[in-house]
Amino acid sequence: MLQWIRDNRRVAQVILVLLIFPFACTGIEQYRRSHSDTEVVARVGDQKITQAEFDEVLRSRLEQLRNMMGPAFDPAVFDTPQSRQALLDQLIKERAVLVAAQQAKLVITDEQLREFIMSVPNFKKDGKFDQESYQRFLVSQRKTEAEFDAILRRDLMAQKMLDGTTGSGLAPATVVTQLQQVFLEQRSVQSLVFSPDSYLSKIIPTDQQMADYYEKNKSKFELPEQIDVEYLVLSQDTLAKNINISNADIKAFYEQNQSRYKTEEQRRASHILIAPGEDQAKTKVKAEQILAQVRARPDQFDQLAKQHSDDPVSKEKGGDLEFFGKGMMVPQFEQAVFAMKQGEIRGLVESEFGFHIIRLTAIKPASMQTLEQARAEIENELRKQQAAKRYSEVAAAFTDMVYEQADSLGPAATKFGLSLQKLAGLTRSGNATESPVTQPKVRQALFLDDALKNKRNTAAIEVAPNTLVAARVAGYRPATVQPLAEVKTAVLQAVKVELALQQAKSEGAAKLKALQASGKAEGLGSEVKVSRQAPAGLPAEALRAVLRADRARLPVVVGVDLGTAGYGVYRINQISQRDDVASALSEQARAQYASVLSQAETVALVEALKNRLDAKIMKPLDQATK
Repeated sequence: MLQWIRDNRRVAQVILVLLIFPFACTGIEQYRRSHSDTEVVARVGDQKITQAEFDEVLRSRLEQLRNMMGPAFDPAVFDTPQSRQALLDQLIKERAVLVAAQQAKLVITDEQLREFIMSVPNFKKDGKFDQESYQRFLVSQRKTEAEFDAILRRDLMAQKMLDGTTGSGLAPATVVTQLQQVFLEQRSVQSLVFSPDSYLSKIIPTDQQMADYYEKNKSKFELPEQIDVEYLVLSQDTLAKNINISNADIKAFYEQNQSRYKTEEQRRASHILIAPGEDQAKTKVKAEQILAQVRARPDQFDQLAKQHSDDPVSKEKGGDLEFFGKGMMVPQFEQAVFAMKQGEIRGLVESEFGFHIIRLTAIKPASMQTLEQARAEIENELRKQQAAKRYSEVAAAFTDMVYEQADSLGPAATKFGLSLQKLAGLTRSGNATESPVTQPKVRQALFLDDALKNKRNTAAIEVAPNTLVAARVAGYRPATVQPLAEVKTAVLQAVKVELALQQAKSEGAAKLKALQASGKAEGLGSEVKVSRQAPAGLPAEALRAVLRADRARLPVVVGVDLGTAGYGVYRINQISQRDDVASALSEQARAQYASVLSQAETVALVEALKNRLDAKIMKPLDQATK
């Protein structure tokens, strides 16, 4: 993370504050707190990372993803053992850098801190630091200025600790040339791929083979446990359906907000702009000459605009500016347009942009929606307003009722005028049906023992802003293995694929052995040139094998297991080098190699700091984060 900041300093000035330090507003602040009552998951020197700290950072990261992805977010996808371990590793690295910076007595001065904050683009308005924008950010993070300063100071100090490796990666021309030579070298290759698809039509599995496959792979044919669900949705939308709006309310709203239903006069004009030059007098003479052409040929205004206008946007449209109202154009231009008659041509009108020649092409008079025209819109808005008020009044009562009367959702449905909805066949991993109960939080609650075994209502769960869902299990079907007779077609196809893959790999291995014995290239395809830069369609596994082949024993034949794609045999005939590598090597390539070396040094430094501080995990996360 800190390496990225150094490589992208200007972009990072925004992201450092808003994204790069998701733990900064939640995690680093915790570093100073005592957690004697929580488990320690890792230590770095004499400092510890506790379970509470880790959970806090994890929640913050997941919440960020939830905000980014909306309804598509599924914590089960991101909150995995691998991602948790990666997060803990990152926290250990960050802590090691921070502790080392503190030990080295590095300091971020008040001036440096202010300079950084004032350089963040999101804190600027019209190119200058804007205190209001900064304060809004602090409010959104629920931090005081002093708290945020302390957090940011520590992060900048950690960054400073790593600045010694910035740009320190040296990439001598000879080294870079050798690396580039290896990267660009070409190998002449012939290949033959044994694909299982070629054997499928010839495979006829026996009943015994099918039975054996079914017995060994019963889990593939298992139907997961399923539940049937009843649920209620309390939201502004559901409450709005039961709200009636009176004619008197609609009329009162219309009379109080008539400005909303009034459309001001709009005008449509075209113009030819003559932008100011170094000599204002010459510019005006040029504008008068163009005006004379327009008055002589008013029917060709569009063509003259395309030919002479300095407005790059409108000139391609014959100078057309489309409809606009008052306050949308510069004052001199607007005053002229709203004083003109339709079809009139006026000029020269001078503004800050230069001289304008204007043609008024259309007038759209001011208009007013009638009450009847606005009725549906007003009724909908009033219903939403009352529903929002009603929701704030009943949300707590709904939450209490589904908890206190946990044996049924019926009482809550009756009291709040909600429809009891149903969904059949919900699994732990969800299904394709779009429903509030398929959302992870609700689904997880339904599969807890209290809901699954005791058939009690879930709590009222917020699945979206101002939307609560309470659900209960109405029926349960345990996981079952489907009988062979019901999945015979699927078993038949699976066995055919398995046998075809076995045959493809067997014949591929035999072909490899024969070619290695004969030294010939019988049956192989035409020769192609491959390199790391241009793999010529070779699968990744094959490309690695080809590039690892012993250059001292050419020609050489290698065999590669391509997984479900079968087996590949590859004959490397020749290796050719590019003679122009040194001359073709760009400064960008040199910089890229230097950056890679610099990043490697940063990684090495962080690892050295971890070792020096005896950083270690005290408890595996799969135990500590149950």
